[in-house]
Amino acid sequence: RRSLLFAFTAAVSASFLVKHMNLSGANRLTLFSLATSTHNPRKEWHSWEMIAYSMIGVSCGLIGAFFVRVNLWWTRLRRLHANNGRLWQVPNFLQDSFLTVFPCFRNDGPGLAFTPLSLNIAEGVVIAIMTAMLNYPFLGILRAPSMEGIHAMFEACPGHRGERFDLCEQGGPAVDSFSCLGLVLAACMRVFQTSYTFGAALPSGLFIPSMFIGATLGRLMGNIVYTINENLAD
Repeated sequence: RRSLLFAFTAAVSASFLVKHMNLSGANRLTLFSLATSTHNPRKEWHSWEMIAYSMIGVSCGLIGAFFVRVNLWWTRLRRLHANNGRLWQVPNFLQDSFLTVFPCFRNDGPGLAFTPLSLNIAEGVVIAIMTAMLNYPFLGILRAPSMEGIHAMFEACPGHRGERFDLCEQGGPAVDSFSCLGLVLAACMRVFQTSYTFGAALPSGLFIPSMFIGATLGRLMGNIVYTINENLAD
């Protein structure tokens, strides 16, 4: 209870401070918001759309449970290899070759092993390489900074960010199968990347990646609801 009270007090204090400082210049607390104004008729919703909202909530809960299990597995694997001064992502023969060529990273003890500092640095480099290899070849929304991608998925069509990331086409949202599969791929990639990054000796968090995953799933569900609505209207 004491920890919850401290967390609540810190959250309320941070909210008042952010509101007072007005960091975004838009006089609001959140960094992201829908492009459509609050009183726009397009924001009116129907009761049957609660099914879509419920599906988003259930899917995000299942993804969160999956993330926790995978992250705990990565953490155990990382700790097991770190006790031996080894990286868990790289095969042992490559680490042996690296430590033989660059002995300055070796521990003074017996055997080939990284020092604790060099192990953290090496893991950061490996994670950066893995992230670049998974992000760059596939989707533009993964190559861009996460906050730019989140803004694009919050933006209504037509919009310059949506057109840049192929989220909009011909003045409306891109609802074809290729675009929807791209959103699924982006969400899966970010869940996988966050699961092995969180817990490493890196300045990484959960808020922005979680927002990115939720934005991709929300955009996907929005495309599905938009398609259903258009078919019913016809």
